[in-house]
Amino acid sequence: MSKKKKTGVADNDKKCNTVIIERCLKLLEYFRHNTDAEHTTTQIEMRENEIGEYMGNKTSFNKMMKNMATALNFDDGFLKPTSEQRLIFRDFSMMYDEYEALADIGTVPIKDIYYNHEFTQSEMQDIIMALRTSGFIDVKNAEKLIDKIKAELASKYFCDRFMKIYNKENAVSDRLVDNLSVISDALMYHHQLTFSMNYYNDRKKLISYGKRLTISPDFIILDNGRYYVVGCFENKNDEKKNLAIIRIDLMSDIRILKVMATSMYDVPSLRQVSEDKFRSCHLNMSYDGYLFVEMKIKKTSKTNHEVNYTFLHDSFGDNYTVVKKEEDGDIVRVHCSKYGIINWAVQYGDFVEVTSPDSVIDGIKKKIETLREKYFKEKE
Repeated sequence: MSKKKKTGVADNDKKCNTVIIERCLKLLEYFRHNTDAEHTTTQIEMRENEIGEYMGNKTSFNKMMKNMATALNFDDGFLKPTSEQRLIFRDFSMMYDEYEALADIGTVPIKDIYYNHEFTQSEMQDIIMALRTSGFIDVKNAEKLIDKIKAELASKYFCDRFMKIYNKENAVSDRLVDNLSVISDALMYHHQLTFSMNYYNDRKKLISYGKRLTISPDFIILDNGRYYVVGCFENKNDEKKNLAIIRIDLMSDIRILKVMATSMYDVPSLRQVSEDKFRSCHLNMSYDGYLFVEMKIKKTSKTNHEVNYTFLHDSFGDNYTVVKKEEDGDIVRVHCSKYGIINWAVQYGDFVEVTSPDSVIDGIKKKIETLREKYFKEKE
């Protein structure tokens, strides 16, 4: 005859387990919020706090702490890497032997306790700064996310060293977010895209050009607050694949085709430079071919007759070479598209004189002549 299990015993076991789980979660939450590597706590401090009611007596607390440390810091009985250990106390090293396996932990004292957070102070600052400067999230929503991140991933001692940064110049629209999602799928599966291209009219509305385009996408790039997809055009009659640089917020009705995208290694214009140098070679996302351009950067009186490279660095980063130093300035070489460098040279005409090649010099002359005809024509 089988024996019936006493209901009261089972209920008591469940209640006891529930209490233990609740105590563990409360303690863990307390450690995460109130401690870090620079700010430890003790049992005495904890008992003076509201967390004290979840500690139990010294024996049960020590046992619970060791069990929690074992669960959080060991994997299959072996110590996790330092960055993955979460619950630490002063004599924690006594919990494992010389082979970093779990040892006899019955007599290990529990003092100077702290939670080892997943992100360092420096990493937290990087995350917060990225959110505040991305331009992809408006200020209000960015601050909400930052508050959540600080609450979940840092202790109360974390110091946010950056103030709010207001960047509403290029607000992100639902259209942009949706378009980025579709393009990302196409990139993931290496498929072609077809879409309509649009422009803004006088009523601030997007109007379609009326013709659908097809491209093989290669990567997404951010330039001056705008997102672009870079790839090549897919026209059946073209023997040569032409470079495509498409502003994503102006695209609509994007569809992924079940056609494999062209390998970008078959598109010379996309493989002459790496992705990280693409922006400096295509100033303002100009999409014609590259060439090497040499120019003289003139000395200025404002910098004690030294060459001020700031504006050059803002446009090209480190992607330039100083070829020669002359009395009145430095000769510098850059790798850039013809259209992009012509407009750039006109913009910075007070500081720059292009010296080669002749095709760029002729283009600058033509640009200046066009401007002269516009602004120096005689009034009738």
